[in-house]
Amino acid sequence: METVVLAHNYQRPEVQVMADVLGDSLELAMRAADEDADRLIMCGVDFMAEVVKVLNPDREVAIPDPRAKCSLAMRITADDVREIRRERPDAAVVAYVNTPVEVKAEADVVCTSANAVEVVSKLPEDEVVLVPDTNLASWVDENVPDKEVVGYPPAGCCPVHQAMTPSDVGRLVSSHPGLPILAHPECPRCTRMTADHVGSTSQMYRWCEENGPDGVILLTEEGLGFRIERELGVNVVTLEHAVCPDMKVITADKLEKVISSERLPEYTRVEIDGDVLRDAQESVEEMFRLTG
Repeated sequence: METVVLAHNYQRPEVQVMADVLGDSLELAMRAADEDADRLIMCGVDFMAEVVKVLNPDREVAIPDPRAKCSLAMRITADDVREIRRERPDAAVVAYVNTPVEVKAEADVVCTSANAVEVVSKLPEDEVVLVPDTNLASWVDENVPDKEVVGYPPAGCCPVHQAMTPSDVGRLVSSHPGLPILAHPECPRCTRMTADHVGSTSQMYRWCEENGPDGVILLTEEGLGFRIERELGVNVVTLEHAVCPDMKVITADKLEKVISSERLPEYTRVEIDGDVLRDAQESVEEMFRLTG
């Protein structure tokens, strides 16, 4: 059986080295669709494996440890989206890719950190509710001034990015003066304002690839730094607390067990209810329609 291993940029170094494809969540799911493989193994958190299944419904999809869950994605439920629709019937609901598949199924469209601005700017509605990251929502609101973009829930955030403060950046700049600062849009606005470039993990990688700096200060999870250093030879400076424990649940041993299994262990299989799968596909397809 042909197997392709997909690994998110935040995975452990030893898992990244074992992967066939590295990237961000949607990038991996899209790449998987182009791979001629019967089995797709997603090394990331649960919502990422769900996206792979949504885009590849007829293939075996596995996650080496289903306990790898995203604390941001768990902040929002399908019931929350239905309540938003009752309270704001004229608003479009945009589900960040960092959401459970049931939330994607209830939303109008899905977005990623890389295309959120483009997706929202092309919606016909003047009011947009973006779930579940309020920092990303504020970033989109700043960049789409003709719309009102609000985040829900009010305290929805990635704890790793939320913990990155301007004082942290000041410490790094003091010890590494002159290095460009790259920040993820999940960072608080006050932290994003210190950056020379704000973008998703794939956009940060491409910025380093295109600009070829000797070094950068990276305001995101440390795993991306390993990939940039290994593949591009750029010296990366990150914060000591820029570690996502959810992303580190998957280990090389767990991955090897799934790779070597003739039959997938039942607990690793990713399965999605038919109605939810169909509705989530429609939300993802709407994103593709809007972004061309």
